Amino acid sequence: MPLSVGAGLALPTDVIHEVLASLCDFRTLSAAIMVSKAFYDVFQAHPKVIAHSVAANLIGPALPQAARAAHYVHQCAYPNLGRAADVPDESRFEGYAWDLTRDMGETLEQYAHAILLLEDFYSLRHKDRASRTSVLDAVESHRFRRAIYRHILCHDICKRGGFDPEDSDSGDTDTDDDGDDGDDNDDANALKTQIAISEFLQSVPSSELFEFVEVCAFVIDTKAWQLRAWCRVSHWNAGRDLVPVNVLPLAERLERRELRSVEVPEDIDLYSYKVLSDAAKDVLRHRHVSEDQLNDVSTKHILESVHGEQDTCSRCGAVGGVQLLGPTNIDLLDGLVTIHEQAQLLPGLLPRNRDVTQEINRHLTHLQNVNHGTDKIVVEQMMDMELEGEDDDGEQWSKDRCYCLECIKHLFRQRLMLWWRQERLTLGKPLLEDCWYGYNCRTMTHRASHATKLNHLCKPTRGDAPATAPGQGNVN
Repeated sequence: MPLSVGAGLALPTDVIHEVLASLCDFRTLSAAIMVSKAFYDVFQAHPKVIAHSVAANLIGPALPQAARAAHYVHQCAYPNLGRAADVPDESRFEGYAWDLTRDMGETLEQYAHAILLLEDFYSLRHKDRASRTSVLDAVESHRFRRAIYRHILCHDICKRGGFDPEDSDSGDTDTDDDGDDGDDNDDANALKTQIAISEFLQSVPSSELFEFVEVCAFVIDTKAWQLRAWCRVSHWNAGRDLVPVNVLPLAERLERRELRSVEVPEDIDLYSYKVLSDAAKDVLRHRHVSEDQLNDVSTKHILESVHGEQDTCSRCGAVGGVQLLGPTNIDLLDGLVTIHEQAQLLPGLLPRNRDVTQEINRHLTHLQNVNHGTDKIVVEQMMDMELEGEDDDGEQWSKDRCYCLECIKHLFRQRLMLWWRQERLTLGKPLLEDCWYGYNCRTMTHRASHATKLNHLCKPTRGDAPATAPGQGNVN
C-alpha cells in the first residue's frame, strides 16, 4: 500500500524500503525516519534488515570484521575482562542474524571515517604518490580494510588484557632481591600472550594473515612518521610493550595534520609494537611458510599494482617509484627528515652554531604550527630561488618534478643557509657584518657572543678551516 511521504506524495512501501536500505550511514537513516512518518513506519516494520543494509553500505565487504570489532567493544569487553575466547567468530557477522545496536552503529561510523583516512594515506605512500585520495581498487581496498579491522579488534583485546595469561595476576607475593626473576616472569607472560594471539588468529587464512602483517607494518610506520613529523622524535624504539598501536588516534591526527602538543602525549608510546605481526608470523611458520616469505616487507599481498613503480628521480635518475617526493606528497618530508635533522644539513660548522640552529628550529616550528606542515613551503621556496654570483650552485630545480629523498637532502645542503639568510631579512632581523670565516668559523661553535655578533650564513673568505661547501653536508 502506498504511504504518504509529505506534500501529497505517496510512495509504495517497497520503494521506501529500498530508499532506506540504500542510505550511506546511520545519521542519514536517523534523519530520514524522523522527518517522515511513512519512512518511520517502514523502518519499524523491517528495522533489522534496513539497519544491516545501511551498515553494509557504510563499511563495505569488510563488514564482518568491522562488526566483530564493534561487537567486542560493546558486548564482550564489559563488565568482565573481555577474554579473547568471548569473541564470536567472524562467520557470525555474515548475514542478518547478529544484533546491531545503536552504540555499535555509532562505532561503525567512527571506524568508517578513520579507515577512509588511513586508506588514503596508505594509497599515497604505497599505491600512487600523485593522488591524496585512495586509488585502491575494490579488491585492494577490501584486503586493506579487513586487515585493519582485525588489527583494531586485536588492539582492543590486548588493551583490555583479553590475551593475558589468566594466572599472570596470581596472588603469589614471594619476592627476590634479584630483579632477574621479575624479568623472567615478564618474558614468560609476554610469550604466553603472543601464543594466545596466535591461537586467536588461527582461523584466518594464510593469504589474509599476510595482509594483516603488511597492515601491522603500515600502522607502525605511520605512527613513527607522525612522531617524527609532529613531535620531532628522532628515535622512538626505546623498549617493549604488549599493547599494539591504536589506529583510531592515527587517523584523527592525519585529519588534523598535527598532534595536540609538541610534546609526546600520553597516548603515544615510544615502543616498537610488533606483537600482532609476530603472532601472525608464528601461525604462518606453523603452516610451513618460509622465512624469506615472512621477511618480505613489500605490499604485494594487498596491492595488485603500483602506479609509477619504475619512476625515476628528476635529478639523479635513480628509480624511486612511490617513494619519490613531488608536488602532491612533499609534505611527507615532515616525517622523513625532522626539523632538527634539517638544520644539521647546513654547510660547514653551522650545525654546531646553537644560535643559528635554534633560531631556524623555532621558525620552522612556527611555520609548522601555523600551516600544519612546513616542508612544502620551504622546499618550494628553495627551489624557486634565483641565485647569482658566488651563490649560484648551477642546479635546476622544479617544484613540479619529483625527487628522491637523497636529492631533497642535497637541496637542503645547498640552499637552506641561503634561504634562511633571506628569510631573516624578510622577518626584519638585523643585517650583520659577515664573519671572515663564514660557515667554517670555529669560534662561533663555542663563543656565543661571537656567534650572535657576526653573520656566519656566508662562505668563508679566509682561514684554514675545512672548506666544506654547501652540498657536502654533515648528514647522509
